[in-house]
Amino acid sequence: MSISTYWLRSFVAFWLLLLIVSILNPFDLYEVSIGTYMLLLAFISAYCFGFLFFGGKVNRRKLYSGNHLYDSYCRIVNNPIFRVLVVVLFFVLLYYNLRYSDFIQNEGVVDARRARFFSGYVFQRTLEAFVFSYFSEFLVFVCSIVVVAGIMFNFGFSKIWILALINCVLYLRFGGSRNVVLELGFIAWFFLILRKGFGLGNKKIVLRIILFAAISYALSVYGTAVRYYVNVFDEFDIVELTKITTEHLVVYFVGSFRAFDYARRFYTDTLGYGFGIYTLYGLDEIIKWPLVLIGVNLAPHSIVWGELIGSPIYIGSSMLFNALYTALFNFYFDFGAWGVLWWGIILGMISRRVLSLYLSTEHPVWFILASFAFYLAMYTPLSLKLPGPIWFGILLLLLMKIISMISFGSKSHALKGVG
Repeated sequence: MSISTYWLRSFVAFWLLLLIVSILNPFDLYEVSIGTYMLLLAFISAYCFGFLFFGGKVNRRKLYSGNHLYDSYCRIVNNPIFRVLVVVLFFVLLYYNLRYSDFIQNEGVVDARRARFFSGYVFQRTLEAFVFSYFSEFLVFVCSIVVVAGIMFNFGFSKIWILALINCVLYLRFGGSRNVVLELGFIAWFFLILRKGFGLGNKKIVLRIILFAAISYALSVYGTAVRYYVNVFDEFDIVELTKITTEHLVVYFVGSFRAFDYARRFYTDTLGYGFGIYTLYGLDEIIKWPLVLIGVNLAPHSIVWGELIGSPIYIGSSMLFNALYTALFNFYFDFGAWGVLWWGIILGMISRRVLSLYLSTEHPVWFILASFAFYLAMYTPLSLKLPGPIWFGILLLLLMKIISMISFGSKSHALKGVG
């Protein structure tokens, strides 16, 4: 079975599993309307259609060896720019972790979440929060790739690997955001697909998966402890935190379906259609946030709907929920039901194309972007993970790729001239 087939089957299986859990409704949340379920199924179908028919053919020429996986990994961890950035990131995260801890000890946990994401608490100014997000968010994702690759492919635990792991933990600890755990989990899933597709065998892989799953879940429990600021080493707290984490994991993924259903019923008149601005909100942020920082009154459009979905809503009789409205929220409020189909096809097409480029070129840039494309697709039940900092990282990677191609082309031309 090809890597692209494993990819698509994983996407469909994960979505269908969540739909089944949502219908079974183990935590007595509000029911989701048939119309919303139909849109969810339409998105799955559109993604598959784009992936199968519009993304280009995946090059099978290099599917007989997994050596280039190791080459891609080494080219990342041995890159001097990456090494410097990882070290700088460590000190940045350590600094803000210390400031965050001081804030919690002095002010308590009431404003803990606001302290992480808004200025005036840990971040003194908006510019400071802006620089932190744009520097750290995508870089932490690359650190996650390094961490998972070291485990899944037995590439060894070098100093840079250890530092990448520490950065992931520090990022998790700064506000208790468990997205980094989901990143690790989905990247591991993608790498497992690569292992099977490249025929690397299953020797000891089961033990590695179990170990990785245990570590990831432990990090999730730790993230919950940070969020509630309780002692994770207390036996009673561990039991309670485990229960809370399990409930959160289920509610996050199926609660987002309820939130999207709520948005369709109550936000349509308020938000209207964005004609692309909801899905491409990250690019809008890149353009407008620098203008805001220099005093221009032109806030990103995501501020408007971000405040709206950031407000808690009830998705059950006593269950509050906010922020996570599925990626379909963005697609739907761009062009309605047609937006769900259109953007689903586009996302499937881009996923297949990036995977094809990675398998064809072995370049670490496409290795990173293929990992992110899989993560992005698997994250769609929660939200569309394409804010400004992520777009900034992607565009920077593509710029580096273009520069390297131009540089290589110039050298080749010069050698031909000499010849």
